Amino acid sequence: MVKRLNIIVFLSLLLAQSGERGDPDFRRSTNIDVNKVRTTIFNFGITGRTGANPGEIPYEWPVNSGQHYIAMTALAVGTEVTTNEGEVRPLVTIPFRSDQSGNSMAWEPVSGYLNPNSQKLAISDDENTWPDTWPDKMNDESDPGWPGSWNGYFGKNQYNAQQEIYYKTSDDRNYILGNPYSPDTTDLSRNGAGLLTGVRVLEWKQILIEDVVFILHEIQNDGSFDYEKVSFSMWLADLVGGDGDSGDDTPDFDLIYDVAWSMDSDGIGNSAFGSDLVGVAATSFIETPGNNVDRIDNDGDGEENGPIIFEDFIADEILGNAIDDNGNGLIDENMTHVPFGDQTGVSYADKIDNDEDG
Repeated sequence: MVKRLNIIVFLSLLLAQSGERGDPDFRRSTNIDVNKVRTTIFNFGITGRTGANPGEIPYEWPVNSGQHYIAMTALAVGTEVTTNEGEVRPLVTIPFRSDQSGNSMAWEPVSGYLNPNSQKLAISDDENTWPDTWPDKMNDESDPGWPGSWNGYFGKNQYNAQQEIYYKTSDDRNYILGNPYSPDTTDLSRNGAGLLTGVRVLEWKQILIEDVVFILHEIQNDGSFDYEKVSFSMWLADLVGGDGDSGDDTPDFDLIYDVAWSMDSDGIGNSAFGSDLVGVAATSFIETPGNNVDRIDNDGDGEENGPIIFEDFIADEILGNAIDDNGNGLIDENMTHVPFGDQTGVSYADKIDNDEDG
């Protein structure tokens, strides 16, 4: 039997405005370990480990086995902005970036979402890690700030998951070198693209998902301007078989089901595995916003029985220019959308009720 652990990633987008900013002084880390997967969560967009620190745990499965599969995941979000000088430039925020003076240009945690006297992130099963009040619940007229309550994904004091971590992180330390951009007309000292990301990490003990870590990202445009182009990605560093054995890792990706597979070529890991066969790590994007102008169901949530993109659709299409070059009504269709093997291919919108639901 092939063993498998999973990381499930959700993503949604919001548009609003606030005064929340990132502050490296509030960097913290906490282990999540209530089911069969253990790893370290950092409140600046990283899970797993940031380096060789022995206190940081790569994705370990089963818990306390020392058998590792993923070294790190890291959040990356990019936008296309028009700088103060009128130049269109990409602006991408990822962890580990800094300027020549060592100042962070990466995601940094927003204060107020943890107990500043604790060394941990706010986690549902430890009240000592919670803030006195939650900044994003101050508008609750009946209980402003939810003091003494857990700020759960499923609601106030809802402990649906056995463990849930919650934090917010900001991109306002990032900037374009030599070409400033001000995302917020109410605060010209603010950098970045004006993005805030609420992150939740959840684990359940239920047998069907006891090998799964769920990571939810809620990306909010907190600046003054709309963005026509926003892209999200997850930087994943595989470690299948543990340190010293990851050189034979092989990746694979299912474009239809949005699953990235990380496998070990020979099934043999480092000494922590002993005679145990090395399993497989799977990372899946469960829900992500699609492109709302290309008519392609690139996030896999279109209607059933929709028409499929075939190879002849691609003729004369120039990939990546955001233009319908061949006049078929689709934008940037390419070979990743075409059926292959036992995959059914990607559908597109033809303005016909193909699933007959009105």
